[in-house]
Amino acid sequence: MSGPNLTSGSAQRTTASADAVMKGHGFYNEHSHPQQKADSLGVPLLERAVEEMTVPQGAEPAAVADFGAAQGRNSLGPMRLAVEMLRRRTTVSTPILVIHTDLPQNDFGSLFALVEASPESYLRSVENVFALAAGKSFYERIFPDGYLSLGWTAISVHWLSKVPCNIPDHVYSQRAGQRVRKAYAEQASEDWQRFLGHRARELGPGGELIVVAVTTDDTGNTGGESLMDLTNEPVLAMVEAGFIRPEEYTRMNMPAYHRTMEEFTEPLRSGTLTEDLILKEGIRAEFSDQLWPEYEQTGDANAFAASYTEFMRAFTEAPLFAGLDADRTPADRERLTNEYFERMKSLIEANPKRARWDWHVALLRVVKRCTSVSIN
Repeated sequence: MSGPNLTSGSAQRTTASADAVMKGHGFYNEHSHPQQKADSLGVPLLERAVEEMTVPQGAEPAAVADFGAAQGRNSLGPMRLAVEMLRRRTTVSTPILVIHTDLPQNDFGSLFALVEASPESYLRSVENVFALAAGKSFYERIFPDGYLSLGWTAISVHWLSKVPCNIPDHVYSQRAGQRVRKAYAEQASEDWQRFLGHRARELGPGGELIVVAVTTDDTGNTGGESLMDLTNEPVLAMVEAGFIRPEEYTRMNMPAYHRTMEEFTEPLRSGTLTEDLILKEGIRAEFSDQLWPEYEQTGDANAFAASYTEFMRAFTEAPLFAGLDADRTPADRERLTNEYFERMKSLIEANPKRARWDWHVALLRVVKRCTSVSIN
């Protein structure tokens, strides 16, 4: 999901909708290989979903939503697979619509250039398929009732709809104090309920939703605590040096929260959402750091630090620096962001192990009931 929502003085950032934009001009496409590899963990669930879900026939379109598409590269494989499998279950007279959704500020230009030109594009795969977009948060309604046959989202739902509170001592809520962690957990719960509620209305009977998301282990740890602390340290150093104002630091927050498996599955096991949605599969998978093996092979700490910094910059630059004061000029912002990521690179080069993040990934397959049920 997707640049900066700026506030001034000590004002709290009250929305993340513009903060979570990925770095544009194709930068995220070029530096999100780990996310792309994590997406592939959901492919077996996607295959089972398309094999078993209700599929429109004749002239009625089959609509596939790619929720949180960013700049599209990580969606190409899953969307092509879905389109090809759908076509095998329909005739060519059934239109297939692929609708890429993301925030209005998303780099849709890079997305559509890729979809149009890439040899891996689903547009080159089968006939009577159309690429569309919706510029809206997936925490809001996007489609009419019963419109979707299939939904897919990967490494996106950790972004929150808004920042519930400023963080006085860190950039990640899950490394902050109990009050902050509680506020972020409550916001994440509210957002997840909203996300599922909207999909419950948008999916047609027998439609399916696949979610691939970063989760935690049984103790609530993400596995990336060391990297989170490393992300925080350059900001603290820049505050100490007088480059960043203390009140800006309190607003330099990642608007993200990594839910536990319990937090992911609980609304699908009890409560009103179970009247419409069934949790068909809920799996936690382990996913090793995708940039680490090359460093182990070459021992080149400089190259590892450079590639890891670009990976981090692709999704942290916009949300972190959205916290700067409104009187900062574009030149100020560019100077500060470049200084920050140079400091990050130096920290990683000095101790590469600090950056390693072996992920825990939640894989969810959710089905829309063909008929509603009464919950006693």
